[in-house]
Amino acid sequence: TENDLRDFAGGDTLAPISFGDLSGFFAQFTDDETFWRKWWLKSGTQMIYATYNCPPREFGREEKVVDSMLRSLIPKDSGKIDDR
Repeated sequence: TENDLRDFAGGDTLAPISFGDLSGFFAQFTDDETFWRKWWLKSGTQMIYATYNCPPREFGREEKVVDSMLRSLIPKDSGKIDDR
């Protein structure tokens, strides 16, 4: 549930996001010398926790690639993959 995702995220400030059949939250922040982006996504009973980090000066450089990877994820219970 969304409440479960919030619990997993702890105290991070969250914003809603969705990628295809996955929905949930993301947070981004800079910690010391590292930019972080974290996602807590769900589809049905499945949950995905993904992270990305880079030097702050490089933020945005790979953003489209990372978003594309997240959009390519297919939840097992979506019926879009062969489960044999």
